[in-house]
Amino acid sequence: MGSGSKRPFVDETDSSSNGCSESSEAWDNAAVGIRIRAACVAVDGEGRVLLVQHRKHGQEYWLLPGGGVEAGETMAQAARRELFEETGLEGEVGRPVLICESIDGHDGRHIVHVAFVATVSSGTLRPGYDGRLVDAAWLPLARLGDLALFPAIGGDLLACHAEGFAGPLRYLGNVWRDLPAPDVD
Repeated sequence: MGSGSKRPFVDETDSSSNGCSESSEAWDNAAVGIRIRAACVAVDGEGRVLLVQHRKHGQEYWLLPGGGVEAGETMAQAARRELFEETGLEGEVGRPVLICESIDGHDGRHIVHVAFVATVSSGTLRPGYDGRLVDAAWLPLARLGDLALFPAIGGDLLACHAEGFAGPLRYLGNVWRDLPAPDVD
């Protein structure tokens, strides 16, 4: 590279072993408005998937249990923590099976979703204490096609399940969709 050009993601004045500057805010998640959401894909022996229901702006929709990665936490650790916080269930988190992004065309909000296969081991199912959580439930896998699921990854989750969650990591790109308008009577 020429003396005036810089490589993306690298601060050439940094002397750390990985070449990334700790102080550079240019690629910090918060600085660029990117949120990483780690989630669990848990399927029980009866062919049901664990989901949580959120209510936001008068709309209800389902998600995989998960949430934001906190400072000092790996994505797998975040997924395990969020599993408990949102459902009351403990479990083991395995490998990531699906990555997608939600980039809102209206306000530019950007979420990177990473779904990890998980196995539930103990606990009592209950919705978490976050005010947006309405329900936590084991729902039949077949319902993934007709639920209001965000992000809209039901078909891809079914494909991952058909592969025994042993297939290649799936990257879906931007899967953003707006919530449907609320019903007004």
